Formats: sequence, structure tokens, C-alpha cells
Amino acid sequence: MDNQFERNIQKPVGIYAVCIAIILAHGGIQFLYYYRDFMLLEGDIPFTITFVSLFLLGFNVATAIWAIYGDNLSRICLLIFDSLNVLWFVFLVIISIAYSETQNLEFLKILTIIFRPLVISIVVLCICWYFFTKSEVVAYYRHISKLEE
Repeated sequence: MDNQFERNIQKPVGIYAVCIAIILAHGGIQFLYYYRDFMLLEGDIPFTITFVSLFLLGFNVATAIWAIYGDNLSRICLLIFDSLNVLWFVFLVIISIAYSETQNLEFLKILTIIFRPLVISIVVLCICWYFFTKSEVVAYYRHISKLEE
């Protein structure tokens, strides 16, 4: 087993692509959707919803940047925070649909607006889980962690 860690393992190029996709999809696009929704919402927004939404986005982007550097703990944190971020987004979509008081035609228009970023988030989550659980990526992160010990 020690011979596996003694050889030099190259950094998979896909780490950069997946992390940048996470930063753009969850840090940029999802933040803009939250900002738009918060501005269009009539009335007060509960502090906890705003805080948790921005907290998860911030930590998701931070762990994606951390994962680029090659720490094994960052890979695990990225998978956790990315999953929590998408679950929180699904929760917000369900809550917004449940409490909407619109007509059927307008309701369909709202659904198309809501589901576009939701689909993007779920696709990025699936790519993240697929890539960061591949054996060569896991081997790279374990190799880097073993070198840092």
C-alpha cells in the first residue's frame, strides 16, 4: 500500500473544471437568483432564510477554492456543502410553490423561472459527486494528504 503513495500522482485536470463550474453555478448564478428573488419579494424576508442561503453559498464557493489546492478534507467538505446547498435550494423552491397565490398561467411562468436554476444546481451536484468520487481523483487527494503528513 505504501508503494502506491510513493509514486507521483498527477493532479486531474477535471478538478479545475468542476470547481470552476461550482463557483459559477452556485457562487455566481445562484447568488444572482437569490438577490433577484429577495428584491422582488414583497414584505420582510426572515433573517434565518437570508443567512442560511448566503452562508451555504459562501461556504460552497470557499470549499471549491480549497479543493483546487488538493486537500482531502476539502473534497469531503465540498461534497457535503454542495449537497446541503442544493437541498436548501430545493427546500426554498418547495416553500415558494406552496405559498404562492397566483393564477395557473402565471404559476407556470413562475415555475419555469424557478426550475432553471434548480436544474443547473442539480446537474452541477451530480457532476461534482461523479467526479470527486472517481477512484483516480480520490487517489490523488489521498496522495496529497499523505505527503502533507
